[in-house]
Amino acid sequence: MMRLGVWLYDLLSGKYSIGRHRFLSIDDITALAPGIHQDGLLGGVEYYDAQMDDARLCLENVLMADKRGATVANYVEVKNFI
Repeated sequence: MMRLGVWLYDLLSGKYSIGRHRFLSIDDITALAPGIHQDGLLGGVEYYDAQMDDARLCLENVLMADKRGATVANYVEVKNFI
């Protein structure tokens, strides 16, 4: 089901895709997320979901996240993930 889902997701994103999915082995996952619990881990999938064509919808999501305690920022460059 996951394979079909991400394939369909890529297909529907069409020309607006910022990247295609890829499947991750356990070694890939542990390299990306050191310390992750491996009990029952079979693998994973990486996919991109960061585009929308509605500024108001985006703003409402940000405002609701802020209201519920998330840290929000604008014009921020990500240098690294922890």
